[in-house]
Amino acid sequence: MLLETEGGKVGESKGLDGVMELLLDHLGMGRWSLLHISAGMLGQALGSMQALSGAFMAPMLNYTCRLPTLASPLHNMSVPPETFHRIPGDECSFIVNGLHGEEQRPCTEWDFDNSSFASTITSEFLLVCGRTYLAPLHQSLYMIGSSIGAIFGGILSDKFGRRLIIILGLTLFLMIAACSSWLPNLSLIFIARFCIGFIYVTYIQSVYVIVMETVPSWMRATMGILVAVGWALFTIVFGGLGYMLREWRELQMVSSLPFLLVVPLLLLLDESPHWLMVQGKEEAVLKVVTRAAALHKVDLPSDSVDKLMKEINSMKKNKTKENQTQVWQQLKNKVLRMLVLFRTPQLRCRTLVMCFDFFTASVVFFSLCLGAVNLSADPYIYMALSGLVEIPSYFLMGPLVARMGRKGPAIGSFLFAGITILVLPAIPSGLWQVNMAMALLSKMAISGVLIELFLYSSEIFPTEIRIQGLGTGMFLSRVGSIISPFFNDLLVPLFPMAMPLGVGGMCIIAGLLTLLLPETKGAKLPDLIEEVEGK
Repeated sequence: MLLETEGGKVGESKGLDGVMELLLDHLGMGRWSLLHISAGMLGQALGSMQALSGAFMAPMLNYTCRLPTLASPLHNMSVPPETFHRIPGDECSFIVNGLHGEEQRPCTEWDFDNSSFASTITSEFLLVCGRTYLAPLHQSLYMIGSSIGAIFGGILSDKFGRRLIIILGLTLFLMIAACSSWLPNLSLIFIARFCIGFIYVTYIQSVYVIVMETVPSWMRATMGILVAVGWALFTIVFGGLGYMLREWRELQMVSSLPFLLVVPLLLLLDESPHWLMVQGKEEAVLKVVTRAAALHKVDLPSDSVDKLMKEINSMKKNKTKENQTQVWQQLKNKVLRMLVLFRTPQLRCRTLVMCFDFFTASVVFFSLCLGAVNLSADPYIYMALSGLVEIPSYFLMGPLVARMGRKGPAIGSFLFAGITILVLPAIPSGLWQVNMAMALLSKMAISGVLIELFLYSSEIFPTEIRIQGLGTGMFLSRVGSIISPFFNDLLVPLFPMAMPLGVGGMCIIAGLLTLLLPETKGAKLPDLIEEVEGK
């Protein structure tokens, strides 16, 4: 059976997925597909403001110990008044000279540098001295929640449907993100931060899948770019909001409210026809594709619909009833499948190099995103520009890898990012504009390679373990995003050379290790592990 699409005639369909794909290609682009794209892309892009909020809400601040003002009681003039003195280089304690001589006491109050921020979590909850680690923990908890949410997101989406998870996820995300601006203590704020990360990734996986499952096949590649561009645009918006709202609670509330724009779109979303098809709900599938055809003003080919309904019914009759695998068993199976990636020498090399590349790209990306205080005199301008430089990187990387292949651009991007970071110490301290420009060039390079790694990793692993390969790389990417706040906020202030040598050095090593990977442009995708080993 042949169907007319915007690309001309396509081949005969094969099975359920083939028939559904041909139907979506026949429907083409229109109001129905644009509705799902808008809801999905807006919901995902708005999340950038929450993901990067630690840069403005819990930054590392300069502070000084506030000396006590209490002295000896006035009615007892025989007791000499206490005097207080600072300890050079120590803002966590001070010296008391009193009746019993000199004594060192811990500081309990501090004055913070409010030249850039009027109010932050750091200053409100005194995250200094022995509590310094709590500031980067605020950012890392979001990443930890995201990592755990990524594990459960696919399971929940496959079990309950994409639409339900999106609606529940976005609703909970909006409520928790907005309410966290009113929370009175740090523990509740941290719990909310973890939940925001968990819910965001859980629903965003369903968002991505439903977009892929409601657009024609020739539009799928473009969706990845649109997602990345949306993230970059709202990073720019977040820089502007931070500049206007210097109080962290106000910024948290205002950066949550744009999610209200997505709520009306959620009510108009249809369930993914692919998911309904797999569930054997033929009436629901017919209702969805009929509505899509009406909104796109095209006619559904009756023979295609009849064939789809017959195949769904056939699948339902032939499907044997199986016990549902428990969640813990699914997680166990994922871990066991990951071990397959290290079975043979060539596969082991590809896995290790790709994991290091993902880890490095994530550490560098988030270190540069969250380094607004360390890398610029104006954190708000830096945040906005860091989003701006991502946009050309995303648009240029697609044509670049199509023309030059995957290996060369990945190596070049890593080496360029590493070199520009390594030269930062050589820039005079007074030329902060040059320092910021070099950091932004690094951000542009690493943004492109981070997007490219998803394509590259999907091509170097054989079909039978491709998902495991990509999933393992993404897991290492999340590990990098978890540790980057601690690296950026705790290590760099103590050892300023940790940024150029650590991050820049990792980029150089990643670029050199990528030389070990094969070029995949124009190559046949391997199906079996034996093909990777050349057997």
